[in-house]
Amino acid sequence: MRTVLMLAFAGLRGRGRVGLAVTVGMLALSAIGLSTGLAVSSAGDDAVDRLAARTNVADVVVWAKSPTISTNAGSTSADSGNRDLGAALATESGVRAVTGPLRDLGTTLVVPRSDGAGKEYIGQVTALDDPDVAVNHPLLVAGRWLRGPDEVVLERSAAEDLNLRPGDRVALRGPSGDLPFTVAGTANELTDCGFPQCDQVRMFVADAGLSRIGQPAAGTPAETDGVTYWLDVSDGVSSEAVASAVVRSFGDQIRGTNTWPDTRGDLLSVGQIFGKLVSAFGAFLLVAIAVIVAGSMTSRMVARRREMALLGAVGVRPAQLTAALLAEHLALGVVAALLGWLVAGVLAPSLDLGATVTGRQGPHWEIAGLLLTGAILLGLLTIATVVGAVRAGRASIVDTLRDAPASARRGGPLARLTALVPGRLAFLGVGRLAARPGRATLTGLTMLVAVTGAVVAGGFMVTVTEALERPSFTGDPWQVFVDRGDVAPATVEAALRQTPGIGGWWSEAERRGSYDGQTFRVRALGGETLPGYSVGAGRLPSAPGEVALGYGLLDQLGLRVGQTATVEIAGVARDVRIVGWYRTGEDSGRLFAMRLADLNAIDPATAPDQYRMTVTPGTSPDAVQSALEARLGSGVELKTYSSNVGGRTVIETVTTLIAGVLVLVALANMLHALLASNRESARDIGVAGALGCTPRQLVGQSALAAAVLAGLAVVIGLPLGLLAFRIQSDAVARDIGLGPGLGMTPSATFLVALVAGTLALAAATGAAAAAGLAHRPLGDLLRWE
Repeated sequence: MRTVLMLAFAGLRGRGRVGLAVTVGMLALSAIGLSTGLAVSSAGDDAVDRLAARTNVADVVVWAKSPTISTNAGSTSADSGNRDLGAALATESGVRAVTGPLRDLGTTLVVPRSDGAGKEYIGQVTALDDPDVAVNHPLLVAGRWLRGPDEVVLERSAAEDLNLRPGDRVALRGPSGDLPFTVAGTANELTDCGFPQCDQVRMFVADAGLSRIGQPAAGTPAETDGVTYWLDVSDGVSSEAVASAVVRSFGDQIRGTNTWPDTRGDLLSVGQIFGKLVSAFGAFLLVAIAVIVAGSMTSRMVARRREMALLGAVGVRPAQLTAALLAEHLALGVVAALLGWLVAGVLAPSLDLGATVTGRQGPHWEIAGLLLTGAILLGLLTIATVVGAVRAGRASIVDTLRDAPASARRGGPLARLTALVPGRLAFLGVGRLAARPGRATLTGLTMLVAVTGAVVAGGFMVTVTEALERPSFTGDPWQVFVDRGDVAPATVEAALRQTPGIGGWWSEAERRGSYDGQTFRVRALGGETLPGYSVGAGRLPSAPGEVALGYGLLDQLGLRVGQTATVEIAGVARDVRIVGWYRTGEDSGRLFAMRLADLNAIDPATAPDQYRMTVTPGTSPDAVQSALEARLGSGVELKTYSSNVGGRTVIETVTTLIAGVLVLVALANMLHALLASNRESARDIGVAGALGCTPRQLVGQSALAAAVLAGLAVVIGLPLGLLAFRIQSDAVARDIGLGPGLGMTPSATFLVALVAGTLALAAATGAAAAAGLAHRPLGDLLRWE
């Protein structure tokens, strides 16, 4: 053991500082990619779960029309007359505690701008005088809680996205107009996903403040949309089962329900997807580093072969040499893994796209991430070192210690192929690569990984751009939205038909449905046109009894297109036939679409609540919004579609950075391999120079050799990259509920530019590798002659 440790220490001391730094740096880059992806994927989970525990998050949220119900609506009571809904909910099986009723109201938040106008956002305001409630108590982040009827507390992500702080002035719109409010504070609240992912701004006001907003005129009763209840479910009881039971028990007296598992998935979806994307590129980087490590270890074995032979001649056993080399390389791997883990702990919080809901965390490090990254890196180094050492140990000590270098052996398959090339000086560089077919293969593999990674990066960039610039691509095929409020549907529809610039419109009404113990949103579609959803399979419903599902719901329920199923909608069982699935980002694709006429057959009182429309080419959505406001007045809520580009810069920057690192690592490895190849072939270069080959021609040979290697990588890497991108993009799209087939293939221009850039950079690298030797005196190169 003492001999092994002494040899390992001597090997580390014998390395040049630059070479040592480059080796550790390349290994650390791989560790950073892996550790960052793991940290981004898991950090959001921990933050959300900690916050949920601190707030005693509501396992089930129930939105009801009224705090009282008729006793024949629920199966848990036989009393006559009306009954308190909160008490009825408390008797539901599995419910441990109930907070509510809390009056709520749909409103519009108006944020003043510097030009004097106000930017409008659809909001939901809940009356809560005291946040110290048993279930789902909001946690203040900044400022204080409400002290008067003219103050509002904003949910954290909305406050951050809209850049609102305690003390800022806003307005909330009610039947009597826009009423001024002051932001008293911001708070964490987890009954839905963050803003603007969920496009409603969630707010709290005092009970008197809600009456102030909903007061239509002096002396008349205040109006609300209904009431909210927060339910705490016993341990081991399914939130979905409780929500489904509530829908069955109280039917159309319930406006809707939501469960914590569903909300948690929405809160974490963006961060988890991005974490998987970073981890995927970290895996690409790891593969590249694996090839580089194998190549560098092999090169180091060759460079130290004479040293190893001398040690063998004085009695050091091959097993001791292998153990010493392994200890040396594992020490480097431990340092690199630790560096990568430390850097990833600092980087991960800045890459957490879901931090607006829970708050940006400081640097943090998970021991599990270090152990996993270290295990992968050290396992890789072990394999590369042992294989290289065993090969080096088989070499003859006599041949290794001879005074003159042995002639290069060119007996491999690559060398035999090269021998078929006409003997022109321009191809001598390729011949030198063939002298070390193993090293050439490893160098080519590194380029292959870089090209594959660049194709995948290009595909994700195109897909992200398409998703942001074409809303229908991800399930938002509309440009103007109308929430009709108390305005009659006929009035709204007449205005839509009379307003110029509207290309098509459809109406929506929502209920809650359940199937196999799972609850979901049911969206009934009516109007003049069907939405322009991107349909993955089949079609949208057009005949009685037909439905289409968002891919996320189709996958969650285990259903398939063409299947007939019995579902409960608003408490009524109904047989439906699934005729297609479509892409939508709402609720991670967990939506159930049916015809409004079919919902009317279940509940004749159903009327559309919302309208969405497209505009004709050349028409401004803002102009259509203004025209509808003039026709319908302040009784409706209107908005135009706007893409959320908050995470776009981070995604594009990280994707470009990792792809760039792949390319740089591949080029650095190619430079290292070509330098080693040229040094070992110095005699051949000298002979070529003695025969009349100019330094320029010698440099050109090396450039051509590198370009040939890169060309092979491009030929294989392009189709491989397209296949890898398709597999990765389908996996990501399934995770977010959009379904397979979402990814957009990089453009032909991008692929041509990638090919040209790869060949040019490789040729330049090859030229740089040969420049030094090509200009050295022939006497130095032919010193053994």
